[in-house]
Amino acid sequence: MTYPTQLATQHGFGTGDLIVVPKSGFNIIAHHAMFYGYGHDGEAMVAENKEGFGVILRPLDQFLAEAKRIKRHIPFVGSYHERVALMERVNLRLGKQYDLWKYNCEHFVNDVKHGRVFSRQIQAFLGLAVVALLVFVVFVLPKLLKRK
Repeated sequence: MTYPTQLATQHGFGTGDLIVVPKSGFNIIAHHAMFYGYGHDGEAMVAENKEGFGVILRPLDQFLAEAKRIKRHIPFVGSYHERVALMERVNLRLGKQYDLWKYNCEHFVNDVKHGRVFSRQIQAFLGLAVVALLVFVVFVLPKLLKRK
């Protein structure tokens, strides 16, 4: 049994499971990936949309070594046929380019899992940006204009 396979067994990963790991020191930003299953050589693999690489498959041990720890593990719920269809959708997206705003890691997992391209992290960031802009326009800008 390879080391990545031992890790998959140890963590209880099954094909299609969502793996969320911290990407920032304060646990604000998270990286999303999906446990792909086992390659032809029996090695446990992860599918992820990685900045600078796009959608790729890579060994679980490499993914976990970079991640340091797992924030959330969400098991796939569905039939065997749904699991196979999910992995086919992953395969169709291999090589698709990473785009922080339009197709990041969270967009990717939601695309293959739910058929919808969305990122709660991007939505939250944009919501905060709108609030910050409104605060600036309503409270700060008028004071700046009065000084002139």
